[in-house]
Amino acid sequence: MAIENAPVLLGSSALISTLVGLIVTDGLTIRGLDTWVSATVLVWALALVGRLLLPFVIFKTTLRRVSQNNG
Repeated sequence: MAIENAPVLLGSSALISTLVGLIVTDGLTIRGLDTWVSATVLVWALALVGRLLLPFVIFKTTLRRVSQNNG
C-alpha cells in the first residue's frame, strides 16, 4: 500500500518544499495568491523536467564513453 502511494507522496512533498523555499527566500517579492501558485508550479515543473531528462543525458554520455573505450 505504501509503495503504491510513494509517487503521490514524492510529488506532494516536492510541491510543499518548493513553496516553503519560495517563502523563506530573501530578496524575492511575490504578491498575490495566483503568483504564489504559479511560481510554485513553475519551479516544480522545471525540477520534474530536469529529473526526467538528466538520466538520458548521463546515459548518453556514459554510452558514448563505453563505445569509445571499446572501439
